Amino acid sequence: MNRVPQEVERMAWSVIAHPIVIADDRVVNPAELHELETAVLKQLADGWTEPEHYFCDGVYVRKTALRAGRAFVSKIHRYEGISILVSGVLSTWMTDDGYRITEAPFVGVRKPLTRLVGYPHCDSVIVCVHASKYQNVADVEKEI
Repeated sequence: MNRVPQEVERMAWSVIAHPIVIADDRVVNPAELHELETAVLKQLADGWTEPEHYFCDGVYVRKTALRAGRAFVSKIHRYEGISILVSGVLSTWMTDDGYRITEAPFVGVRKPLTRLVGYPHCDSVIVCVHASKYQNVADVEKEI
């Protein structure tokens, strides 16, 4: 398995809602999240695949193909949701769970008001499931 690039790992800790101390005793300020998001946005132009969206009676499902080595930053959601790693291996940093390596198949519940930074070690597929009364992406994004 590939090692997460140190720069991505360093920036990833900035998703935490308060400064923390990491292994090298460096305090990371949450303001550094902007730096990570900027780096992620630059790489999106090369190889980003638009998610697939599905709707059914009160449920919104988003399926996203992730390219190996292309970090991503999640949005902060107001409500719980289910995340399903269908295929692949991800290193993740989550505001309530810290760092972990997750291999497919995996199903987990994501708590409200958390943020996730992910780094796929190989091409991966993640599916996110949310309760929603809406049937279009723009309204769902505002709601969740």
